[in-house]
Amino acid sequence: MAKKPARIDRRINVILLESNKYLGEKYEVVKVKPIFAKNVLFPQGIAVLADKDALYAYEKRMQQAQEVKAKKSDGYKAVFDKIASDNGLTFTMTANEKWALYEKIDPAHIVAKIKDLYNVEVEDHLFKMKKKIAAVGDYTIPFQYNGVEKDLSISVKAEVAAAKGKKEEAKTEEVVEATAE
Repeated sequence: MAKKPARIDRRINVILLESNKYLGEKYEVVKVKPIFAKNVLFPQGIAVLADKDALYAYEKRMQQAQEVKAKKSDGYKAVFDKIASDNGLTFTMTANEKWALYEKIDPAHIVAKIKDLYNVEVEDHLFKMKKKIAAVGDYTIPFQYNGVEKDLSISVKAEVAAAKGKKEEAKTEEVVEATAE
Protein backbone atom coordinates (compact mmCIF):
# COMPACT_ATOMS: atom_id res chain seq x y z
CA MET A 1 0.00 0.00 0.00
CA ALA A 2 1.40 3.35 -1.02
CA LYS A 3 1.98 6.13 1.46
CA LYS A 4 0.05 9.33 1.17
CA PRO A 5 2.24 12.29 0.27
CA ALA A 6 2.90 14.80 3.02
CA ARG A 7 0.32 17.56 3.14
CA ILE A 8 1.66 20.84 1.86
CA ASP A 9 0.52 24.02 3.57
CA ARG A 10 -0.41 26.32 0.72
CA ARG A 11 -1.73 29.13 2.86
CA ILE A 12 -0.23 32.61 2.57
CA ASN A 13 0.55 35.25 5.17
CA VAL A 14 -1.48 38.47 5.14
CA ILE A 15 -1.54 41.55 7.35
CA LEU A 16 -5.03 42.40 8.56
CA LEU A 17 -6.01 46.04 8.16
CA GLU A 18 -9.23 45.58 10.18
CA SER A 19 -10.11 43.50 13.22
CA ASN A 20 -12.14 40.44 12.38
CA LYS A 21 -13.46 38.08 15.04
CA TYR A 22 -12.85 35.05 12.80
CA LEU A 23 -9.35 35.97 11.57
CA GLY A 24 -7.66 38.17 14.16
CA GLU A 25 -6.98 41.73 15.21
CA LYS A 26 -5.83 44.76 13.27
CA TYR A 27 -2.19 44.62 12.06
CA GLU A 28 -1.85 40.94 12.95
CA VAL A 29 -0.15 38.56 10.51
CA VAL A 30 -2.37 35.54 9.81
CA LYS A 31 -2.34 32.62 7.38
CA VAL A 32 -5.23 32.24 4.93
CA LYS A 33 -5.87 30.32 1.76
CA PRO A 34 -4.80 32.22 -1.38
CA ILE A 35 -8.23 32.05 -3.01
CA PHE A 36 -9.89 33.58 0.09
CA ALA A 37 -7.31 36.38 0.15
CA LYS A 38 -7.69 37.05 -3.58
CA ASN A 39 -11.50 36.98 -3.69
CA VAL A 40 -12.45 38.47 -0.32
CA LEU A 41 -9.68 40.08 1.73
CA PHE A 42 -7.76 42.01 -0.93
CA PRO A 43 -10.75 43.46 -2.88
CA GLN A 44 -12.50 44.61 0.30
CA GLY A 45 -9.32 46.16 1.69
CA ILE A 46 -9.37 43.95 4.79
CA ALA A 47 -5.80 42.69 4.33
CA VAL A 48 -2.59 43.08 2.33
CA LEU A 49 -0.07 40.43 1.34
CA ALA A 50 2.64 40.10 4.02
CA ASP A 51 5.72 40.39 1.81
CA LYS A 52 8.97 42.13 2.84
CA ASP A 53 7.83 45.58 1.69
CA ALA A 54 4.48 45.37 3.49
CA LEU A 55 6.07 44.04 6.67
CA TYR A 56 8.54 46.94 6.64
CA ALA A 57 5.79 49.49 5.91
CA TYR A 58 3.50 48.23 8.69
CA GLU A 59 6.26 47.38 11.19
CA LYS A 60 5.69 50.38 13.48
CA ARG A 61 1.90 49.94 13.45
CA MET A 62 2.29 46.24 14.20
CA GLN A 63 4.50 47.00 17.21
CA GLN A 64 1.95 49.53 18.51
CA ALA A 65 -0.81 46.95 18.04
CA GLN A 66 1.22 44.42 20.07
CA GLU A 67 1.61 46.94 22.89
CA VAL A 68 -2.14 47.65 22.86
CA LYS A 69 -2.83 43.90 22.93
CA ALA A 70 -0.52 43.47 25.94
CA LYS A 71 -2.29 46.29 27.82
CA LYS A 72 -5.67 44.82 26.94
CA SER A 73 -4.53 41.39 28.17
CA ASP A 74 -3.41 42.86 31.48
CA GLY A 75 -6.73 44.67 31.82
CA TYR A 76 -8.68 41.48 31.13
CA LYS A 77 -6.57 39.58 33.69
CA ALA A 78 -7.32 42.21 36.34
CA VAL A 79 -11.05 42.24 35.60
CA PHE A 80 -11.37 38.44 35.68
CA ASP A 81 -9.36 38.25 38.89
CA LYS A 82 -11.76 40.81 40.40
CA ILE A 83 -14.77 38.81 39.16
CA ALA A 84 -13.25 35.62 40.65
CA SER A 85 -12.73 37.36 44.02
CA ASP A 86 -16.42 38.41 43.88
CA ASN A 87 -17.39 34.72 43.40
CA GLY A 88 -18.30 35.17 39.73
CA LEU A 89 -21.35 36.71 38.10
CA THR A 90 -24.91 36.13 39.25
CA PHE A 91 -27.86 36.38 36.91
CA THR A 92 -31.44 36.48 38.19
CA MET A 93 -33.75 35.47 35.37
CA THR A 94 -37.39 34.44 35.07
CA ALA A 95 -37.91 30.71 34.72
CA ASN A 96 -40.76 28.24 34.54
CA GLU A 97 -41.59 25.62 37.16
CA LYS A 98 -39.08 23.20 35.59
CA TRP A 99 -36.27 25.77 36.07
CA ALA A 100 -35.89 26.43 32.36
CA LEU A 101 -35.15 30.07 31.57
CA TYR A 102 -37.56 32.06 29.44
CA GLU A 103 -34.61 34.01 27.98
CA LYS A 104 -31.37 32.12 27.35
CA ILE A 105 -28.08 33.66 28.48
CA ASP A 106 -25.58 34.21 25.67
CA PRO A 107 -22.21 36.02 25.51
CA ALA A 108 -23.97 39.36 24.89
CA HIS A 109 -25.70 39.06 28.29
CA ILE A 110 -22.36 38.31 29.97
CA VAL A 111 -20.71 41.30 28.28
CA ALA A 112 -23.54 43.59 29.38
CA LYS A 113 -23.31 42.34 32.98
CA ILE A 114 -19.53 42.88 33.08
CA LYS A 115 -19.96 46.37 31.65
CA ASP A 116 -22.65 47.23 34.23
CA LEU A 117 -20.73 45.90 37.23
CA TYR A 118 -17.09 46.60 36.32
CA ASN A 119 -17.35 49.28 33.60
CA VAL A 120 -15.15 47.30 31.21
CA GLU A 121 -15.76 46.59 27.51
CA VAL A 122 -15.26 42.93 26.61
CA GLU A 123 -15.88 41.50 23.15
CA ASP A 124 -18.53 38.77 23.19
CA HIS A 125 -16.72 36.43 20.78
CA LEU A 126 -13.95 35.95 23.37
CA PHE A 127 -16.29 33.82 25.48
CA LYS A 128 -16.08 30.27 24.13
CA MET A 129 -19.60 29.04 24.87
CA LYS A 130 -20.71 25.87 23.12
CA LYS A 131 -24.38 26.71 23.65
CA LYS A 132 -26.49 29.30 25.43
CA ILE A 133 -27.37 28.84 29.09
CA ALA A 134 -30.99 27.70 29.23
CA ALA A 135 -31.53 26.52 32.82
CA VAL A 136 -30.98 27.59 36.42
CA GLY A 137 -27.66 26.43 37.91
CA ASP A 138 -23.94 27.11 38.16
CA TYR A 139 -21.82 27.27 35.00
CA THR A 140 -18.19 27.80 34.02
CA ILE A 141 -17.59 29.76 30.82
CA PRO A 142 -14.11 29.76 29.22
CA PHE A 143 -12.60 33.09 28.13
CA GLN A 144 -9.64 33.33 25.73
CA TYR A 145 -7.71 36.36 24.54
CA ASN A 146 -4.04 36.61 23.52
CA GLY A 147 -2.74 34.09 26.05
CA VAL A 148 -5.27 35.03 28.75
CA GLU A 149 -7.32 31.93 29.46
CA LYS A 150 -9.73 32.29 32.36
CA ASP A 151 -12.80 30.42 33.49
CA LEU A 152 -15.72 32.64 34.43
CA SER A 153 -18.12 31.36 37.11
CA ILE A 154 -21.76 32.13 36.43
CA SER A 155 -24.61 31.42 38.80
CA VAL A 156 -28.13 31.59 37.39
CA LYS A 157 -31.01 32.03 39.85
CA ALA A 158 -34.73 32.07 39.13
CA GLU A 159 -37.60 34.43 39.91
CA VAL A 160 -40.19 31.70 39.39
CA ALA A 161 -41.61 31.61 42.95
CA ALA A 162 -42.36 35.33 43.21
CA ALA A 163 -43.92 35.60 39.75
CA LYS A 164 -46.00 32.43 40.14
CA GLY A 165 -47.25 33.44 43.59
CA LYS A 166 -48.46 36.83 42.33
CA LYS A 167 -50.34 35.22 39.43
CA GLU A 168 -52.04 32.72 41.75
CA GLU A 169 -53.01 35.50 44.18
CA ALA A 170 -54.49 37.53 41.32
CA LYS A 171 -56.49 34.52 40.09
CA THR A 172 -57.86 33.75 43.55
CA GLU A 173 -58.89 37.40 44.03
CA GLU A 174 -60.76 37.32 40.71
CA VAL A 175 -62.56 34.12 41.71
CA VAL A 176 -63.51 35.56 45.11
CA GLU A 177 -64.83 38.75 43.50
CA ALA A 178 -66.82 36.76 40.93
CA THR A 179 -68.44 34.56 43.58
CA ALA A 180 -69.20 37.54 45.83
CA GLU A 181 -71.30 39.16 43.14
